[in-house]
Amino acid sequence: VTDIKAWSHIGLYYADKLRAAVAYRVSERNGDKARLAEAYALLQKAAGTWHELVLLTVPAYKPVPLVHLSEDSEINEYFHWSIFESQVLTELDSVRKMLKQ
Repeated sequence: VTDIKAWSHIGLYYADKLRAAVAYRVSERNGDKARLAEAYALLQKAAGTWHELVLLTVPAYKPVPLVHLSEDSEINEYFHWSIFESQVLTELDSVRKMLKQ
């Protein structure tokens, strides 16, 4: 059940992220601040969905090595949705800063 919920959250996250990307691009092309605000709102929603994904998966999954990075190197990278949450929030913050300009 956790797997199904996790995949559902991932799908919802990327659906809003793609909608945000379209709104952002329209804003970039036309200088339309309303579309930039729409992109920000969609990224906020996506970030909330990502956080729900983290809350869902932290008790169920441990971070795992990223095999394609650790096989032939000394890189010790791990994957877990919680590790990437800071990147989700950084992207949201960058669009928030654009709105204030």
